[in-house]
Amino acid sequence: MKILAKLILQNVSCEACANTILDKARSTDGISNPKIELIKNSLTIDCISHNALMGLKMGLKEIGYPVKNECHIVLKT
Repeated sequence: MKILAKLILQNVSCEACANTILDKARSTDGISNPKIELIKNSLTIDCISHNALMGLKMGLKEIGYPVKNECHIVLKT
């Protein structure tokens, strides 16, 4: 079972920010298919577990892009 999560992030203001966020998502174990929408400051990902999602959220906070709101999670079968 995979989790589809949409995260609303803070401090996303340009394409360089988006690329940094995508690099972090791609390098986080258990995270795949990252997509970012600059206009909405959102990152959509697939993840294999809640722990993978928490790891990404912590990593984003460390590099200056904390999650602004709770993430929206949909379980995929």
